[in-house]
Amino acid sequence: MQSILNIVVRFLPIEITIYNLKKMLKHLIYFLILFDQTNWAQINYPKDYFQKPLDIPLFLSGNFGELRDNHFHSGLDYKTQQKEGFNVNSIADGYISRIKIDQYGYGKAIYITHPNGYTSVYGHLKNFEPQLEQYIKKIQYEKQDFEIEVFPKPNELPLKKGEFFAYSGNTGSSGGPHLHFEIRETDSQKVVNPSLFGLGVDDHRKPKVLYLFAYPLDENSAINQLYQPIQINIKTYKELPDSLVADTVFAFGKIGFAVNTYDQQDYDDNQNGIYSLKMLVNGNIKYHHQLDKFSFDESKQINLHIDYEYYEKNNIRLQKCFVEPQNKLSTYFKSFSEKGYINVKENDTLQVQIIVGDIEGNETFIKIPVIGKKLSLAMPKKVKKTNCDIVASEAKSIKLKNSKIYFPSNTYYANTGLNIYENEDGSVQVHEDIIPINRNFSITFDVSSLDAESKKHSYVAKVGKNGYLTYISSSLKENQLTGKARTLGKYIVKQDFKAPTIKPINFSENKWITEEKSLKVKIDDDLSGIKNYTASINGKWILMERNHNTNILTFDFNDLTFEGTEYNFEISVTDNAHNTKTYKTTFYRAKDENNTEK
Repeated sequence: MQSILNIVVRFLPIEITIYNLKKMLKHLIYFLILFDQTNWAQINYPKDYFQKPLDIPLFLSGNFGELRDNHFHSGLDYKTQQKEGFNVNSIADGYISRIKIDQYGYGKAIYITHPNGYTSVYGHLKNFEPQLEQYIKKIQYEKQDFEIEVFPKPNELPLKKGEFFAYSGNTGSSGGPHLHFEIRETDSQKVVNPSLFGLGVDDHRKPKVLYLFAYPLDENSAINQLYQPIQINIKTYKELPDSLVADTVFAFGKIGFAVNTYDQQDYDDNQNGIYSLKMLVNGNIKYHHQLDKFSFDESKQINLHIDYEYYEKNNIRLQKCFVEPQNKLSTYFKSFSEKGYINVKENDTLQVQIIVGDIEGNETFIKIPVIGKKLSLAMPKKVKKTNCDIVASEAKSIKLKNSKIYFPSNTYYANTGLNIYENEDGSVQVHEDIIPINRNFSITFDVSSLDAESKKHSYVAKVGKNGYLTYISSSLKENQLTGKARTLGKYIVKQDFKAPTIKPINFSENKWITEEKSLKVKIDDDLSGIKNYTASINGKWILMERNHNTNILTFDFNDLTFEGTEYNFEISVTDNAHNTKTYKTTFYRAKDENNTEK
């Protein structure tokens, strides 16, 4: 750095004052620190060690660090042409170190550990290379469970670079066919941006900025005569084609900014996440957020990174250019002590610049003129009235007439006030879902007035928008029904006396289905939802895989061999309110001589 400074000083005009020289050098040092930090995270990542996991042209439906509900997206979502069944290949030599098959989440997922200290993850897979498929199904049949998690030994399932091991799919909590792909540090299990390894896609497009907001951040601050967050108009000028320019902000006190922004890659219209967000004030860097890597246990703090209340009310995510005191995300550069807070004094003239960048270095600039001026308020400051004070570090129990709420310590990120009350219909209003929470809390209802059958089939539901009910995990102990809640809002006790439905798809009573390669059944439950199911043929447990988009269960006849041609099929399905439906039938199928007992 010293040599660079010497070169700069050598070519400076003589008439520059010592004051200006010091000021320029200060700005240069800030820039060099920023440049050094930004690139330090990348220089150690090998660009040519890994190959891409798919053989088709790659496009992204989601990128690393993209903002999702309660978490940052932990990898790249590669599109698979809206189809399943593309070969998925190992990105380098290694071995399969973990296999996790789940109804939800990543669905069918494979983890491959590589000798260079990284692990690659492949999610939402359809099925596997035949020998691996047999290995997995053997374990599922031994455990008599679709959901399994195993950790093979290093010499058990080795793979070479480029070796095929699975087909892309749409399993788990997938919204459509694609490959979810991650790279993790093997030791720490932190997820690392795969684009840092050269596994991204072409991108020559600058990020887009849709909204800019300014925030007064303490009780003595105001912006444009208001004590509340305010949208600031931004526009483009022909004279400044590379920048957005905001209307002048008149402010006083401690303020901050936030933006709604997204990025797009070449040949694609998906609105994906950005890579970095920086803010400078009069040329000095005050805030820098950059998505190189993070750990899963910090990901939920996304709710402090965004304006959570605004998102819940408007479905628009505003990313703050300041760091809340309780926000412990590791994605912020720590060398800037101001953390994005701007203290505006009377008659200050500040030039604020926000820089939104993607991983390929494309950047969008927003220039914001700020003038320090204490104006008379356009309207009085709103005071929110609450009836329950919460100290974040302490547990809190609230007793109502027919219910009680229990918040464990650190349920909330900060001390706060809530409105909690019972409604005439017996529901409980636990404030509004405008405050993020760090831990689940419990709501317990007194159900002593219900008869035994009603108690048995009761559950706790969250009442959403338009009255839509969502089951939450519920348990009954004598006359106390308790639900575990993840968000604030309205909760109520409901009963579900209706058993799930079971409908055969490709077979019926006493019919021959020799030509069918699989057995398909549709199950459904329109109230509390399906909890579990089990099925058998001729008394043998069979593996039936559930597609959550269609609620169709599928059994592959290649899994098992049966004696004779008569198949006695039985399936039982139980919902979350203890209702069970059992369906039995007999069908016929000619014996397949190629089948072998698994």
